[in-house]
Amino acid sequence: MRGCAFAVGLAILPPSAVSPNHNNPQALESDLIVLDPSPTEESSAKSLHLVGFHFGHGFNTTTDSGVEIGTVALCESNGSFSYDQLQTVLKLASLATQQILAFVRQSCETVYDHEDGINSASQAAVGQPTSSNLDNSNPENRKKKKSKKNK
Repeated sequence: MRGCAFAVGLAILPPSAVSPNHNNPQALESDLIVLDPSPTEESSAKSLHLVGFHFGHGFNTTTDSGVEIGTVALCESNGSFSYDQLQTVLKLASLATQQILAFVRQSCETVYDHEDGINSASQAAVGQPTSSNLDNSNPENRKKKKSKKNK
């Protein structure tokens, strides 16, 4: 199996557990779903959920906007919740893991770009061949290598 997986925790809080200072006035009337709940929120939650998504070749569904939607690989829930609340939990977990995937990809690209820049500079300074010099798909490079072996 190729790819990567990310999991997030969510909690469904009853209206009594939501602080009165909360920005959403509707939160005081209905349950509130919280991503990455604090220990205090977990202790007062009606239900806790752990949802994991797998992203990788052959597993993703791409939306019209080009966003990759992973496949649910893990869903563990305990407590009391409705089917509609579970669907909302899955949707929020999907959005959160998509953002995590985008962050990880961007971070890796930044690191690789930085390392490539350092490696190219050090190879040029030492006179070592770079990846562009080692390209075997270019017929000229193959000819040069063959001619060196024949001499």
